[in-house]
Amino acid sequence: MPGPFDSRIRLSCSTVAALVASLLLAGVARAEQSDFSLQFTSKTPGAVTAMHLYVVYRSPANPNGKPSPIRHLVITTPQGTRIDLAMSRCTASDPQIMAAGPSACATDSQVGQGTLTAITGFGPPIDPFLTDVTIFNTGQGVVEIVRDHNSGATLTDDRIQIQGNVLTGNPPAIPGGPPDGQTAVRTIDFSFPATTHYITTPPSCPTGQWTSHASFSFADGTTQHLSSTTPCTIPTTPGRFACTRPSG
Repeated sequence: MPGPFDSRIRLSCSTVAALVASLLLAGVARAEQSDFSLQFTSKTPGAVTAMHLYVVYRSPANPNGKPSPIRHLVITTPQGTRIDLAMSRCTASDPQIMAAGPSACATDSQVGQGTLTAITGFGPPIDPFLTDVTIFNTGQGVVEIVRDHNSGATLTDDRIQIQGNVLTGNPPAIPGGPPDGQTAVRTIDFSFPATTHYITTPPSCPTGQWTSHASFSFADGTTQHLSSTTPCTIPTTPGRFACTRPSG
């Protein structure tokens, strides 16, 4: 026979079940969004640092399928980040880059490298289509030179504008296969080494982490807003907690 607390137990269990379900749904919703990670290797404020940028583009309507092509992006690095656009620059035009590839740019203007994976829509063995990317400083931002991973042929280039700590780009439309007749970027994995002295961390670390933000707009009219944190070291004040020995 039910005890006086049975209804409470049933209510409690149903409440827990509802909470678990809502958390699972929240997890699925997050998984459907693109992944965005921007990390510094240095945790020290005001220090030259390497930077790693990793993005996986996903469509919420089909997170495991071909994403909608990216058309506009805005990446805001942590407030106070300094990017040295005054260093050696690549002055080559787009036609020069397409003709000569990375050799069109001065060697000492290179600031990064990585890979880009695209989905054409034609399926295996074409997809996923792996490319190598070489990144050069232009003085107004960077130019990304994209080459076929297997043949080394230059496929395209893409220019990103940089103002302060904000990077803005409008990736070009590239023909492809179903369902939209375009090729879509799936992942980017870029590294900017500290040896170039291109990036300096913010001058302060008030909370123990720096935050970056990204806004990605796609050909299907959708926009995703994401954020990423990278740890930093909060400076200690010398002698703040020091003990003094009584005299005498």
